[in-house]
Amino acid sequence: MTAVESSIALATRGLSEKQLRTRIELAQRSFGLQGANQTQLNVVYLLCQRWDLDPLTDITLFEGQPFVTIDGRLRLLRRHPEYRGYQCRPLSVDEKQAWGYDTADIVVECLIRTTTWGEISARGKVAAVEVQVARDRAERSGKRSAPIGVHPVEIAEKRAIARAERAAFGQDQVLDEEEALTIIEERNEPAKLARDAAAYDRIYGSDTNGDQFYDQPDRAAKDSSAVPADEQRAEHLDFESTQKELLADYRKLLGEAKRKLGESFNAADWTLRSDAAIEEIETKGVALGELMNPRSEPAGQAAF
Repeated sequence: MTAVESSIALATRGLSEKQLRTRIELAQRSFGLQGANQTQLNVVYLLCQRWDLDPLTDITLFEGQPFVTIDGRLRLLRRHPEYRGYQCRPLSVDEKQAWGYDTADIVVECLIRTTTWGEISARGKVAAVEVQVARDRAERSGKRSAPIGVHPVEIAEKRAIARAERAAFGQDQVLDEEEALTIIEERNEPAKLARDAAAYDRIYGSDTNGDQFYDQPDRAAKDSSAVPADEQRAEHLDFESTQKELLADYRKLLGEAKRKLGESFNAADWTLRSDAAIEEIETKGVALGELMNPRSEPAGQAAF
């Protein structure tokens, strides 16, 4: 392998959200994100947004997991203010033996030059057995081999760069593929999902749009069949009582508003609107909040 020298270059691209989404869509077509589901695409989007990576060149998916390319590693590396270049080289057979590696292993040493700490080096290894296992698995499955089976030298180099980067600049400056798994776990943590669901219900209410929900016959039937008949009747009665309470509260608020606004209140116009709203509540069960916050008010009429 020829020694590689990198120069300090602009390592950020500053992609906007629209540009990032467009590039992810392009990557879905022909750049490694084919067949990715929405959850996987969301993880790629989050990682690209957090670390300012390009989904076309810096990060991809393999077997459903995020995979940072060498380009992505170097982009992260060049951003550090202490970074002054790097160099990679393979260990010779004698060096591998001296360090206790198998001579069939691919071992690459990466040296990073820094302003304050001088030169820091680390090694990355791809064992021969790793390569063989990946190729055997691909042959049995009829699918493409993992990157380690196709490009073992590049993977060894990538591992060396990651370890040297970690040694030079610390864990917080390094993006590991494991971080993506952590993000997934945090997003899907049961306690967090429960908190988010409770917050959603508190803000928007639960099943406020009854018509839209029960327009889905399969889901409605499934939910009904899962609840005993007596509980369904009790729930229905509870809904009717709640609806009556909403109507009473609505009429009370309407009366108070009329008294407060006095002569400036267009009573005839609001009465028509309120009667229509009450009828809609009675017939369709529309959420009170939507009616109490109309999208527009006639000119000269106050909102409350």
